[in-house]
Amino acid sequence: PFDLRDLIAVMTRGLAYGFAQKGILDLELLCGRCDRLGALVAESPEMRELCAVIAQTGPTDSAVFILGEPGTGRSLVAQVLHDYSTRRDKPFTRIECGTDHRPFRNLMAIERGTVFLRDIDRLPHARQEELLQEIDRCRSAATSVTDEPRFTMSALPDLRRRVDTGEFLEGLYRELADATLELKPLRVRKLDILALAYDILKREAGEGRNVPCLDLDVSVILERHSWPGNVNELQEILVRFSASGHDRLTRNDLPKAMLDQVGDVPHVTEETLRSEFLYGESLKKMLRERGKDAGWNVAARPALATPPDESVALSEREERVDRILKG
Repeated sequence: PFDLRDLIAVMTRGLAYGFAQKGILDLELLCGRCDRLGALVAESPEMRELCAVIAQTGPTDSAVFILGEPGTGRSLVAQVLHDYSTRRDKPFTRIECGTDHRPFRNLMAIERGTVFLRDIDRLPHARQEELLQEIDRCRSAATSVTDEPRFTMSALPDLRRRVDTGEFLEGLYRELADATLELKPLRVRKLDILALAYDILKREAGEGRNVPCLDLDVSVILERHSWPGNVNELQEILVRFSASGHDRLTRNDLPKAMLDQVGDVPHVTEETLRSEFLYGESLKKMLRERGKDAGWNVAARPALATPPDESVALSEREERVDRILKG
């Protein structure tokens, strides 16, 4: 048996296919129901696996290293870890290790919350030693592990190498390395790109406003780009576009450097569109792909992003796309 929500999921997929045939991607239809853990998009296998680990690690008191390239969303992962912890109603304190030169003092005053040490690998040796001493002091003063703050730290992926070469104190690493999460770069988790674009454009559009559509070739360019700036680069491009107030993102809205790097974009064939949108998209597959538990507790996680208003007739979306195509 299937309920109305399952049927609507298949209908919207078919409608998105119809729009794609006209050269338009309606992100509201494609990404409004994407899987998420809190604010983290989890469409790619890499992010699904990471979210499963976060859901397991979040409720513990373990200190967690979050490794990844700049711009991948390490700070967001730290926030989600806090939100899924037993300390969620306590302070989340962020310390910028690369720019904040104040002494590490009174970390116990954080009231059993979470201390996020951003870019901990940028600390010079003297500051690393100072931090290690303060952590030792906190843990000595605490009567139980829940009395001390929980530590989460972000660093570049080569942190282990830095420990081996002596650039990062081994004692500090051992003190904090209860668990390690690795956040993959955007070029590796390309299935997340459109869902991330949807989230950014929806936020920039504001409450009650339509999310801009994408030209089909733009989606190909976004997939083929190498993303040296990761999610931050995508956000900069889309925030700048949103300021224009346009309702259709075309290749002309993308940076020249991106277009030069991607080169010629292959034509998207009708066969590719059918394969992407229709083949195998039976109700049962939709249930498996959209309803399966990706390793975290479905009942415990927040609701998915607000889906398209299902009370709005699908014909209204067709009319909107027609208006966009007519310019």
